[in-house]
Parts: sequence; structure tokens; C-alpha cells
Amino acid sequence: MKKRRIDNSKIFFIILLALLTIMSFLIVRPFFVDIFLAFVFAYAFSPIYRWIYKKLRNKNAAVIIVTALAFLAIAVPTALLIGKILSEVSGVYTLIQTFITQSYTGIGCQEGERLACKIYTGISEVMDKQPMRQMSIQLVSEVTSFLSNRLASVMKTVPGIVFHLFIIFFTMFFLLRDSEEITEAVWNVFMIKESHRKRITESLNNTMSGVIYGNITVAIVQGVFAAFGFYFLGLREALILGFLTVVAALIPFLGAVAVWLPISLYYILSGINSGNIQVLNTGIFTLLYGALVVSLIDNILRPKIVGESAKTHPLIVLFGTVGGLIFFGIAGVIIGPVVLALFSTCIRIYREEYLNSEW
Repeated sequence: MKKRRIDNSKIFFIILLALLTIMSFLIVRPFFVDIFLAFVFAYAFSPIYRWIYKKLRNKNAAVIIVTALAFLAIAVPTALLIGKILSEVSGVYTLIQTFITQSYTGIGCQEGERLACKIYTGISEVMDKQPMRQMSIQLVSEVTSFLSNRLASVMKTVPGIVFHLFIIFFTMFFLLRDSEEITEAVWNVFMIKESHRKRITESLNNTMSGVIYGNITVAIVQGVFAAFGFYFLGLREALILGFLTVVAALIPFLGAVAVWLPISLYYILSGINSGNIQVLNTGIFTLLYGALVVSLIDNILRPKIVGESAKTHPLIVLFGTVGGLIFFGIAGVIIGPVVLALFSTCIRIYREEYLNSEW
């Protein structure tokens, strides 16, 4: 009878634990991405935290300083980038309006100015035709309406973005301050053997450092090439544009194209509207340089640098990044490769531990 009572008690406890696990999952689920981003930021800034902690010998003070630095390092450049993109896009839009509403008859270019002259003359002749002008005006009107609606939608989400940023940096604070206790608690929950812990930790560290620092390295290389290219092409604020290229290159779905494309379009349209072939040439060469050099660097270097830094097969990085983006959004760039790398490590451990085979 006593044994039966113990068995019943154990069953009820397991049921209760299962219910609480499901409820906890549903409660925390909306914040999964926020928590993971907090973990990523904590990992990326942990070397700075350790250095400051050695100087101050005060955990709370060190964490507060690092969290503030992380916020400034992430929020300020992103705000500058968004402001610059909006400014360039606004300028391009104004030039497009001028471009499709003015008459080009009588505005020409010098015959000896070859490619740019042909482009200018050809576009001018097309735009002088009334059907094309009407169609362009209607298209710009529809695009304007679409962008206005999208901007209104984005503005409505600002309070939500602020809230999620609060969750991210608040979580980051405790992940940095209590990292040892949290790590030990996680290992104890999963009851993983010490030898397996080391392998999983090594896989996690390699993948995290490879993805995070590898992407940062590629972004910096793109920014340097962009700054030099913009400078030699005679673009104003070349250094700032190079810095913004670094920031844009770190953001999935955006990339360096968010910097060089609006700028090149601005110069191309300015050159066409004013009849200034030198400005038009600058825009064309900026477009070609951005597409064939700056953005191409990403496709060539990222798989190699990230894969080698993470000590992970390039296919794992590729499928992890793309699949992560599909399922988790921006954070999936890191979540995907980490999950696949950990899965691969756990499969190896399972085969060695339970199937007594190595591969």
C-alpha cells in the first residue's frame, strides 16, 4: 500500500511538472528571440565585462557600464544608419519626382561623353514621351502611398520595439552578472556528464564566436572597402558612409546595399536632372563598385571566414543561417548555425556513448 502511494505521488508530481513546463513555455515563448539576443550580446561583450571587472572588482558596476556601452554601440549606429537611409531615400524620391515631371527637350550633353551621354540622352528621350510620363507619375504616386502606409505601421510598432529592447538589455544585465550560477543551473537541470559538457561548451563557443566575430570581421572589411571606394569616387562623408556600411552589413535583409544603392541612385538622378555628366558618372561608378566589390565581398568572405572561425562545415553555416532567418527572423542568423552545430555535436556524443561507434 505504501509503495502504491509513493508511485501515485510520483505520477502526480510528473503530471504537475509537465503542466507547469507547458505553461512556462507558453509564458516565455514571446520572449525567446529577446532572450537569445540578450545571450548573444552578453557573449559578445563578455571580454569587455571581464576586463572592466578586473579593474573595478565590483560586479554590478561592471555590468552596468558594459550594458550601457552595448546599448550605445548597438542603438546609436542603427539610429544613424536609419536616419541616413531615410535622408537618401527622401532625396532620391524628390529627384524622381523632378525627373518624371520636367521636360528634357533642349537639355543635352556633350557628344564626346560616351556611355554617360548615351544613358542620359536615351532616358531623356523616353521620359519626354507623354504615355511614359503619365505611367511614371502614377507609379510614383502608388509607391508614395505604399511607403506612407508602411511608415505609419512602423511608427505604431515603436513602443513594442522599445519594450523588447528593455527585455533584451535587462536580461543581458543578469546573464553577465550571474553567468556562472546560470550556467551551472542549466547543466544541473539537463544532468549532462562532465565530459559531454566540455564538448557541448566547446561547440557552442566555437559556433558563437565564429558567427558573431566572423560576421563582424566581414562587415568591417566591407566598410573599409566602401570607405576607400567612396573617397576615390569623390563622395562626401566617405568615412561616415564606410562606418554605416559596417552597421548595415551586420543587419540581415539589409546589408551594405542599403548604403551604396540610395547614394548611387541619388547621384545618377542628380546628374540626369541637372545635365551634369560628371555627377552622373559618379553615380554609375558608385553603383558598379557597390555591386561588384562591396557586396561581392560578403558572398566570397562570409562562408569562408564564418565557417573556419566556427570550426563548422560551411553547409551547416549556410543552412543554419537561411533556415534560422526563415523561422526566427533576424536573430536566426545566429540561432540557426548554433542549433545545427549543437545538434551535430549531440549526435556524435549519442553515437559514441550509446552505440559505441565514432565518426
